[in-house]
Amino acid sequence: MTIPRTLALALLLASCTVPALAAEDIILSDGDITVTRADLDAAFASLNTQQRRALREQPDEAQALAKRVFFRKAISRFAEAEGFDEDPRTALVVRQRQESLLARERLRQVEQDAVADQSVSRLAREHYQANRREYRTREEAEARHILFSTAETDAGDARTAAEELRERIASGDIEFADAAREYSEDPGSSASGGDLGRFARGRMVGPFEDTVFSLPPGQLSQPVETEFGFHLIEVQNHHPARQRDFEEVEDEIRAQLAQRLRRDARNNHLSGLRANENVAVNWELVERLQERFSATGDDG
Repeated sequence: MTIPRTLALALLLASCTVPALAAEDIILSDGDITVTRADLDAAFASLNTQQRRALREQPDEAQALAKRVFFRKAISRFAEAEGFDEDPRTALVVRQRQESLLARERLRQVEQDAVADQSVSRLAREHYQANRREYRTREEAEARHILFSTAETDAGDARTAAEELRERIASGDIEFADAAREYSEDPGSSASGGDLGRFARGRMVGPFEDTVFSLPPGQLSQPVETEFGFHLIEVQNHHPARQRDFEEVEDEIRAQLAQRLRRDARNNHLSGLRANENVAVNWELVERLQERFSATGDDG
């Protein structure tokens, strides 16, 4: 992230000044404490996805981020003046955090190199050609239904009710959607007029599915019996199975391959380190430390 010169001026604190000769690089300054573009870039890189979104959508967040970096630097300067940086425990924590950062950056570079070293576009096309079946859509349909449940009703009575309602719908006495809202016992679709949306072959129970994929759009079915009861079905549209073009799925495949390449490169790098047989471990000391950790309460 870079901060334009106009935003740099907006980020000023009342007690801070911006040297004129470096206005485009220095965001905040108070004496020898400065917040630069590079500082803001690093701070932005450390944010999580939600924080980055907030910063992009809310201009005040950019100002708040610059101020947080400034105050952190100012407090750190006070700590140095009081000798905190010379405390052995503090120095150890600083070193560990530095090691953690360097290790994270190293692994990030390993992952980036793995993707850069490969022609992801070529690999994506090769993957598509070798796995074309994965990118073939199944036959789909759009339909709505009315259910007369047999969970607590006699099957004969449920069938009769379905047949009578079918006659009313076929004669135009009542619209299908209105009938579904009034009579359907499917709690998941009755409120929406029986609409089941778009679904693929293989999702519904056998007799229901057989009817849906054989019934012409706009035609009302006879009562169809399933394990749930009797259904009146109206198909709204059919969508035949088809092969998705490479261009449709290229971005999806590229993202999957890049993720796999990065993961494999990271794991291979770590595996090489774990396989180092020259690492000497003092297991006796580790066990003693474990005993001490176990005996220490949560408050340390």
